[in-house]
Amino acid sequence: MAFNETDKLESWLKGEQLFKIEFYNVNENYFVFDPNTLIVDGAVVLDFGVKKLVIGWNEERELLDSTTEPMTTLLGNLEYYKIEDDGQEIANALIGRKIVSSRVKWNWYNEIDENLEFIAGDRYIIEDIVLEFEDGAHIQIATVEYTIEEGRISSPVYSSQGEILVTTKEILEIQTIS
Repeated sequence: MAFNETDKLESWLKGEQLFKIEFYNVNENYFVFDPNTLIVDGAVVLDFGVKKLVIGWNEERELLDSTTEPMTTLLGNLEYYKIEDDGQEIANALIGRKIVSSRVKWNWYNEIDENLEFIAGDRYIIEDIVLEFEDGAHIQIATVEYTIEEGRISSPVYSSQGEILVTTKEILEIQTIS
């Protein structure tokens, strides 16, 4: 899982037509803040036909990871369920549209063995991705921790051990913890 390098994803996505978006949860609860903003803890799968981009919980690494492999390579043996109705407005707004640009904020980790020796170089994971579509529509998917105040997301910070924020409403400003 994860990516070995960061410079190819944007060109890999450019011009791709979105066929389907799926949302998955592991725990009982997920949050819907409005029809355009959803927070899940399992995975978000962007399906481009032959290609897929998955941002989801990596059971083995115990963090939010990203891959172009099937979602089950991340979720492993965890029990999860597909969110059927909530998030449908997000999906319907973007299905059939082509990506014209993307902006990615990366995080990274190193793989180590049982002796705490490095196995490989840096492994890159998506912390925040904003996809812009041909008609000006957009989607932001970010790994975050947050609080809820008055029914709204408040004080979001990037966290590879939090949850997955998905929004088409507005690009949220997310803080980095130093």
